[in-house]
Amino acid sequence: YIDFRQLEKDKNSKDTAEILLKRTYEECLLNMDFLNKRDVVSKYILPKIDGNALTSESKVLNNFKTGPFYSFEIIMTLSSGGYISKRDLDEYLEIKTKYRGFIELKIVFYDLTEVEYPEQQIMIDKINNDEKELRQKLNKLVM
Repeated sequence: YIDFRQLEKDKNSKDTAEILLKRTYEECLLNMDFLNKRDVVSKYILPKIDGNALTSESKVLNNFKTGPFYSFEIIMTLSSGGYISKRDLDEYLEIKTKYRGFIELKIVFYDLTEVEYPEQQIMIDKINNDEKELRQKLNKLVM
């Protein structure tokens, strides 16, 4: 006996998982694009960040880091229900970690444009490499 309603529910759950993952990755890319607009960031983002406070206390920074992952709990529930593969979940968690780290560095070192010390060049290179790797992975996943 085949329960067609259950099959349809399972299909809907899998489709929901795919949509949520894709939307998460699209939002990551949008935020990354936004942070590359220096004039917009200088005018609207940096003034709202207290440079003397811990980065974990910055509401704006935290919103950028966590915003795309608003559906985290739903994704975890769908994963535990077997609607997201282990590989897809691992990829999602890896992107979440890399994205959050990249956003933190990108905003904290936003004004690092001219190199005075070798350490600064190392940081600029790291931010650029992290962005390139993350964009490549995200672009592949949203196609």
